Amino acid sequence: MQFRMTPAPFQRQRRTTTQIMVELFLVLCAVWVYAIVFNFVNVGWQNGLSVILIGLVSVLVSCLCDAVFGLIQKKPLKELPMHILKSYSYVTGIIFALCLPANTSLFVVICGSLFATAVGKLIFGGFGHNIVNPAGIGRVLVGLTFGLGATLLPGAAPDFQAGATITGKIDWITGFIPGGYTLLDLFLGQYIGAIGETSTLVLLIAAGILIWRGIINYRVFAAYVGTSFVIAFVLGLVFGVDFVLTYALTHMFAGGLMFGAVGMITEPVTVQT
Repeated sequence: MQFRMTPAPFQRQRRTTTQIMVELFLVLCAVWVYAIVFNFVNVGWQNGLSVILIGLVSVLVSCLCDAVFGLIQKKPLKELPMHILKSYSYVTGIIFALCLPANTSLFVVICGSLFATAVGKLIFGGFGHNIVNPAGIGRVLVGLTFGLGATLLPGAAPDFQAGATITGKIDWITGFIPGGYTLLDLFLGQYIGAIGETSTLVLLIAAGILIWRGIINYRVFAAYVGTSFVIAFVLGLVFGVDFVLTYALTHMFAGGLMFGAVGMITEPVTVQT
């Protein structure tokens, strides 16, 4: 018997991996553009500019990591653009950026994107060989290492309007949402959150496009979201929450759960493991 050892992704279709990953990148960029517009219009030009810089810096650092990795592998300079294209670290970069609040320090963005790409992926041998989602491990690193510094620009004061996300203020025992926000506000994204997580409506549209294009398996998406809803609903019953349905829907609409369903489960290694 002969065994063939190949890196992920394992499922094959007519489109190439490059086509799939570029489409995913473009859809995630659309979510990023929405976040830019939202922050410019509803928060202020400083936050809007910050969202632009966070995305650009994160993607640039990831691509530079790929370039350095290519040079270490002694690839000719003329092959580096194609090497970067087919290493897909720009996808890691945009996902990591969308995981961050709009007022994240660029120093933190550089550290997190560097760690996500170099340690989360390249150290294992590159795309398909990594054992965890690179952007996810990068976000964990900056959260554990920088703490509040990961969510505030230098000299900024920690308050609700300039803070990280609304989820930090929600009473997860009762499901109470501070500031007079309703479930509709959460669904439409009318609150301060991480760059990519704010609007559930936008993320559902993005999910629909990715499912239609065959980039997300609808069964995986439905299983992830459905299981999360059931768990939240059961926990609401266990804790004796007065409005259990509202409690469960708050978990669906606030925070990064829906973004995880769009930005994380689309990563081939994440799906396969």
